[in-house]
Amino acid sequence: MRASEEAGQDFYTFLERFNQDSVFQMSHIDFPLEGKVANLSDEAFGPETLNDTIEVNEYRIKDFTYDESKADKYDFVQKIQVKGAEAVIEVSGKENGLVIMYTFRKTGGQ
Repeated sequence: MRASEEAGQDFYTFLERFNQDSVFQMSHIDFPLEGKVANLSDEAFGPETLNDTIEVNEYRIKDFTYDESKADKYDFVQKIQVKGAEAVIEVSGKENGLVIMYTFRKTGGQ
């Protein structure tokens, strides 16, 4: 097994526990989370991107469980890319242009 395949397997094992155990999930997040959001209030020039932060008291537990065999029943498509110590979960709305990207980084061996 190549290192990239091993990293992928490790991430899927991590993600399974992350999805099922809220205490594990909260203990593996460095708050505040930083991100970018589209400001759709001024559509004359297209959406601008704004910086955003999520504090621990604003965070909602996530579940990235996704069954591709039932993809036609979802309003979104989810893809996972693992590269070394980083993984990205991309959630894209079907035919609406919305995209959310969640980035996971392995830090301190975890």
